[in-house]
Amino acid sequence: MKRTIRAVPLIVATAGVGLSAGKKIQQEAEVLEPAEDENCANHRCSDGWVPFKDHHERFGTSDKECCKPTCKLWECTGDYIPNPEYFKNIGSSNEQCCDLSCSAFTCPPGQKVPQTKEEVASVNSTECCFDTCSLATCDPYFTLIPDRKQDIPLAGREKEHCCRKTCRAYSCDYRNGLTNNPEHNKLSPVNDDTCCTATCETLRCKKGYAMPKSKRYEIAEGNPNCCQPTCERHQCSPGWVKDPARQTSIGQTNEACCMKTCEIYHCGDGWALNPEAKEFIDVDDPTCCLKQCIQHQDKCIGDYAPSVARNDTVAETNDACCEKTCALHNCTRGIPIPEPRSVVSNVDSECCEDPRCPTFRNKTIRPGGCNGLGEDVCNMSYVILLNTVTNKNDTLGCAWMDELKLCRLTSDKEPSWCA
Repeated sequence: MKRTIRAVPLIVATAGVGLSAGKKIQQEAEVLEPAEDENCANHRCSDGWVPFKDHHERFGTSDKECCKPTCKLWECTGDYIPNPEYFKNIGSSNEQCCDLSCSAFTCPPGQKVPQTKEEVASVNSTECCFDTCSLATCDPYFTLIPDRKQDIPLAGREKEHCCRKTCRAYSCDYRNGLTNNPEHNKLSPVNDDTCCTATCETLRCKKGYAMPKSKRYEIAEGNPNCCQPTCERHQCSPGWVKDPARQTSIGQTNEACCMKTCEIYHCGDGWALNPEAKEFIDVDDPTCCLKQCIQHQDKCIGDYAPSVARNDTVAETNDACCEKTCALHNCTRGIPIPEPRSVVSNVDSECCEDPRCPTFRNKTIRPGGCNGLGEDVCNMSYVILLNTVTNKNDTLGCAWMDELKLCRLTSDKEPSWCA
C-alpha cells in the first residue's frame, strides 16, 4: 500500500520552565494518510460478498474490510439445510441463511420422518411425519409384521406391506393328518410347522380300542378321546348278554354293547312276564310276556260277560277271562228266566224261576176284581188282596168258569220265585 507523508501543525500543551501553565505550543509533525486508491469504493467484492452500505467512506483493499458476507458463504449445520433463494441475503447464521429440515421435528408416537424427507425443508411436523406400520389396522386373522412396525408404507398399500396372515387364516391339510392348532391362531408367518398339529388319524389304537369317525380330525396331542374302548372290554350286567355283532363297536354301556333279555323286560299294559322266557332276546311283549284277561274283555259277549275282577289273570279264553251268564246254566228245578244273558250267575236261585211265572208275568192287574170280566181277559188278569192272616198283600189270579160262564177269583197265588 502506498503511503503519502505531509506536515501538519500540532498543538502541544506543556508545563515547561518559563511558560505559563496550560499554554499550548504549536509545532509541526508528520502524519501518514491513506492513499486515494485505498478507499473501499475502489474495491470489488468477491462472489458471496456485498459492499458495506457506507463502503465509499471506508478504507481497505480486502473483502473483510470493505464487504459483508452473504448467506452464499454460510455453511448450514445441524438440522438446517441451505436454500439458494437466501444466497444473496446478508447473514452468517443458520437462522438467517438456512431452512429447518424435517429431521428437526419429533414425530408423534407411531409416526416418523422418512429418509427421503430428512433433508427436506419444512415448517411443521404434518409435512414431515408419516404413519408407520405400527398404526396400521390389519384385517381379521392378520397381524402386524414385527420387523416392519417402523416401516412407512406407501399410501393405499398399508395392509399389504404391514400385515401378514396368522395361523387362524391358514388351512392345514387333513389329508396329511394335520389340523389347525387353536393355541397357535395368532402366530405367523404361516406354515405347517407353525400352524398345524397331528390329528387322531395319525395314531394306531391298541386292541380293545377304536377311533370314532367324529374324532379322526381332532388334535391328537393330549386327547384321550382319539381311541375309545370297544364293547369287547365291556361286561354286560345281569339281564343282558353280549351282542357278538357289536364287539368291535365303540361303547361301554349295556345299551351299546349288549342285548336285553326278557329277564329284565318290563311288560306293557295287559301283559304279564312269562317266567319261561327269561333268557329270550329281541325283547317285546309277545316274546317276553303272556296276555292278561284285560285284553280279552271285549270278546266277552253272547253268553259271557266282561269281568273286571279277572283283568290281571293270565289267560285269553272266555272261560278264564269272562263271567258266565245264566244262558249257560242248566236249571235243576224250575225253568230258565227270561233274558238269561242279562244275568251273570250259574245257580238255580238266580238263573231259574217257577214254571208258573210266565203266566202271571203276562197277566194284567184288575183293581175292580175278577167279577164281570169277559172270557177273553179273565184268564189274563189278577187282583191284589190283603191277607188278613199274614197281613200282607197276596197276588191272586182270575180264572174263567166255563160251566158258569163267569170269571172268578182263584186260590192260585203268584209264585214267589220269579225273575
